[in-house]
Amino acid sequence: PALAASWLGYGQNPGFYEQDPPLSAFPAFAAAVGDEALNGATGRIETIRRALALVPQNVPSMAKESDAVLYAKSFLFFYALQDRYGQETFRKAVRHMLDARRNSGFNLDDLIAAFDEEARGNTAAFVRLWMKHPGVPADFRAKYENTSAQKTTSLKETAP
Repeated sequence: PALAASWLGYGQNPGFYEQDPPLSAFPAFAAAVGDEALNGATGRIETIRRALALVPQNVPSMAKESDAVLYAKSFLFFYALQDRYGQETFRKAVRHMLDARRNSGFNLDDLIAAFDEEARGNTAAFVRLWMKHPGVPADFRAKYENTSAQKTTSLKETAP
């Protein structure tokens, strides 16, 4: 994560390491993307499943999340952005944000503005869905928790 943080420009401003969620998990996400480049999509799915295991299900809507849960959720949020907007738009939006705020730092509003610019959509609603409610959205959890089970079922169905 430290190397990924330096690629993201964190070395230009030490205050970047003191980001609030979800941006506090951005260096870890960048490091995971680097790992995926080496190990393929299987590594991505396993990384997401491990992080999902840290976020409890069926949490009351007014419950306060622990720092560890909020960090895991923030990490997963970047995967959700990638899923929603696609890898190319994700990369363009991140590049847009980093270039625009190169020496002055960035915050969640900058991230939202960059995605609104690149995706031409209402990113704020998506951010609220993820960051203003406890847990992760059910559709995201279902997509990744069931991935392994789906592969096993399809392999059994095709076996002679």
